[in-house]
Amino acid sequence: MRRAVLSAVAALLMVFSCAALPASAAPTAPGIVVAGVDDFSFESFSADYYLDRDADGRSTLTTVETFVAAFPDIDQNHGMRRAIPGDYQGAPTDVTVLSVTDENGTPRPFTVETDDEGFVLVTSRDDGFVHGRQTYVFTYTQRNVTRYFADTDDDEFYWDTNGTGWLQSFGTVSARVHVPAALAPSLTGQNACYRGYEGSAEACELTVSDEADGTVIGTTVEQIGPYQNVTLAIGFAPRTFVPRD
Repeated sequence: MRRAVLSAVAALLMVFSCAALPASAAPTAPGIVVAGVDDFSFESFSADYYLDRDADGRSTLTTVETFVAAFPDIDQNHGMRRAIPGDYQGAPTDVTVLSVTDENGTPRPFTVETDDEGFVLVTSRDDGFVHGRQTYVFTYTQRNVTRYFADTDDDEFYWDTNGTGWLQSFGTVSARVHVPAALAPSLTGQNACYRGYEGSAEACELTVSDEADGTVIGTTVEQIGPYQNVTLAIGFAPRTFVPRD
């Protein structure tokens, strides 16, 4: 398995940026310091990646991400934004956003647009201000999320999780890759996990569990700082997936 560091390639492919949406501008008294809209943190980020293969043999992915934000009690933020890269290793990932909800499954308002760099921007903005602990669950699908690497002779799901674009810290980052029973025999066991800034070689521990419907490979990492990320690399036998033409 290649050293699955937060390389320039991985970071650029899977950088997920965040912008807390600004409050309306208002005059302030002299000497009063106003916090910026990025002055908050995340209690946690957790993601479940459901990796599969379509009828043409191409890789597919359903992602369910849960962000638990800790916003200040002042009227500062209206919501948050998630930026999803529209391509992987040069192949379009055909991003389809299915929903944005709170922790109870109640829909949150959201809009979707694509920026000039090809990122799919999912913005969830409330009409009023949001305060304290707020949960945002993003669910979306993608395709063409694996590729063959000659240096390891493996097909790999080589993925940044939270991404390196955040100005906020995370109390914990958790990720679980769900491999269905039909694909589990193709797993090679060449897996890796790394945490930190781009280029970090600091490893994180992976767990592998066999379940009735397949195999789950996951990690939980504590205290991820701003601009830091957790990267996963899961190895499959060559030609497990058909690459995009």
